[in-house]
Amino acid sequence: MATGLTLLEAPTARASALGEAFSAVTDDAAGLAYNPASLATLQNSQASFLYHRGALDDQYGNILLGFPMRQGGWGLSAGYYDGGTINVSDGNSQRTINSQTDHIATVGWSRRQGSIRIGVAGKYLSSELAETYKATTFAGDVGTQMNIGTFGTIGLAVQNIGGTLHYASSGHDLPRTLRLGLGFIAYPKLFPILFLIEMPYNMVQKQANASAGVEIPWRDLAFRAGYQSGTDQGRFTAGAGIKIKNLSLDFAFGFVNTFDNTEHISISYRFGNENLAEATAPSNNESHRKTLRELDVSAKETISKTEKKDGVLDVQHSQPQDFAANMIEKSSRQRLVSEKTYQVRQGDTLKKISKRVYGSTGMWKYIYYANKNVLRSPNELEVGQILRIPKMESEK
Repeated sequence: MATGLTLLEAPTARASALGEAFSAVTDDAAGLAYNPASLATLQNSQASFLYHRGALDDQYGNILLGFPMRQGGWGLSAGYYDGGTINVSDGNSQRTINSQTDHIATVGWSRRQGSIRIGVAGKYLSSELAETYKATTFAGDVGTQMNIGTFGTIGLAVQNIGGTLHYASSGHDLPRTLRLGLGFIAYPKLFPILFLIEMPYNMVQKQANASAGVEIPWRDLAFRAGYQSGTDQGRFTAGAGIKIKNLSLDFAFGFVNTFDNTEHISISYRFGNENLAEATAPSNNESHRKTLRELDVSAKETISKTEKKDGVLDVQHSQPQDFAANMIEKSSRQRLVSEKTYQVRQGDTLKKISKRVYGSTGMWKYIYYANKNVLRSPNELEVGQILRIPKMESEK
């Protein structure tokens, strides 16, 4: 691997299988490696571990963590690259040494404002060639994402800003890259398919490339395919993933021009409470696919204002806002009637309250929209707070 290209290694098998067209992807901690703005779309805390075997017996490992915050998210990763061994001779004897060893650490932060997210990341890279020449440097990323309608996202990022690797007297520029990507979900009601298109531009070599990916979900499985052009390993990629509760196992296979292949295997785990406040970013993970099935998102207008009139929650419409609002708009056969109140206890969340009073966590959105006058966000409950609990009644 050329110097600095460790910075461009795919951090997960999902990213690799989708052709690394990842600057517009949401709710995936792997976005830290492509566009730090995507950290603001995390629905849960995430952890992943990747192992990658290259076409030349080189190896790469990566640990990745991502955490949602009230108005954004943050993440960190650590990677290790082993370029394999080579035989060297000084004329008298021969010995085996490591051709290249790299270590990389990244920390990223993102904040959202409405449907727009911005993010930054800092990187540290340490590299050693032939167990002789060593170099270290720092670099940074900056990026933004914005929703396009209800099921689309556009992403823009600049990677590896600043920093040069100096081995002895020679310097090597890092692979500064400009990424522009588009992601959208087709057929969200019937069979949500994720399409990704990206145009990476190498600012050092002044070379424009292209990449694309598609992900087709089926129950707890996901099937993926992608393509990357203009790289030393211009290739088609394919892969699959399986989800077992909060655990995901992903595999990616890349067929390169040299008729060799590369494999990526990664394990991901989601944990912690769901970040209910971030419901605006299109995503193709299982939790959002379930939300789409529950909400049957077919309306083109969503709620911008709700007020209670004569015991019935009155709905006024405007432009599309988020998935959660569609749930109330969809309830044309139901009325929300304020029947009783609930006092918030220590450790309560809207999902826990919904489970307690309705027997299902999926009704938390009704409680939230019935109490928007006292709740600043779905995640901000105060002990002792009095909430109205709507009663569901079928229309006659």
